[in-house]
Amino acid sequence: MAYDHFKYFEQIAAKLPEIGAEKFLKASDSKQLEGLINSNSGLAGFILVACSEAESKLSDSGNTAFFENPKFEFIVLHPTSQDDSSTIFEAFDECKKICKRIVSRLFRDSYKGMDDIPLQSLMPETIQYDAVGPIVNTWYGYLTAFTLKQPYNYRFNPDEWNE
Repeated sequence: MAYDHFKYFEQIAAKLPEIGAEKFLKASDSKQLEGLINSNSGLAGFILVACSEAESKLSDSGNTAFFENPKFEFIVLHPTSQDDSSTIFEAFDECKKICKRIVSRLFRDSYKGMDDIPLQSLMPETIQYDAVGPIVNTWYGYLTAFTLKQPYNYRFNPDEWNE
């Protein structure tokens, strides 16, 4: 079964007491994220955003196998006060703590080998945390990226070509 980033993070959001399923968003890029936040003006507290697959690279195992290494991202955000910069630093701190808890869960689920959430190919050396904000003027937090290592089928299929 292939990894479903949106489904997995929807489940993560539901299990996080600070977030919950109602504060889970899906976004393909920053413009869509800004639109989602603007259209949900009643949002308060922490939100979790699962982002579309960011990029993918091929790698060679040295044998006859190739791997595709798709990169995935998620963001934890919190609104801040425009008049008080200390709330920005507090949002950064708290959002990064939640991101680290989520990464801990990723490792747990990866080692557990859950059938419906196949994360066995999590590449720990690719995990990266980046501060983000402002988004829609007052939202700050952390974007976390990680990469999975998945088998890549490079066999040529002549039926897919007009020759």
